[in-house]
Amino acid sequence: MGETPVPDPLFATTTMVEILLRQHLLYDARLVLDQLKAREGETPELCSLYIRLDAMAKQTEPIAVAPLGSDRVHLSDVDPCLRIEWEVTDMGLDIARRAAKYSGKTIVRLFSAFLGPRGVRTSSRDIDAIQAAARIDIAGLVRPAVHVAAAGFLCNTGEFIPIARTDPLIIS
Repeated sequence: MGETPVPDPLFATTTMVEILLRQHLLYDARLVLDQLKAREGETPELCSLYIRLDAMAKQTEPIAVAPLGSDRVHLSDVDPCLRIEWEVTDMGLDIARRAAKYSGKTIVRLFSAFLGPRGVRTSSRDIDAIQAAARIDIAGLVRPAVHVAAAGFLCNTGEFIPIARTDPLIIS
């Protein structure tokens, strides 16, 4: 009891680290990275993964911004981060809540697509939109990639009702 679990060497691969990072399982990703480093030494790929892991660990919380009075979402590449800025008006949120029968929460969903070792991979991440108008910088994302974000209402049933969305943003 109290011992740190050691990843099975069979699963200690850079692909496993990528999977763990996409699922935001940072502690497990660090364990696998440490095991890879002990086995293979410091390679450029491992250094890159450590940098992504550290950036994700320092992830900021959403920061409130001045509302403009319209439902909107904006993506921008602020190297090394992806910035998402959103606003959800009371009217837009009321329409979505009625469609959801008032059960759920307001979120911003980030959808990403990128090339992996076996073709195109996708991931999505939900960010609680506690403030109606805010921004967040997300670090540690795979590059190059295509991202789309949407602000909306996530029903307790799992259905997502978008209120506003972005056009695709390609970052390299």
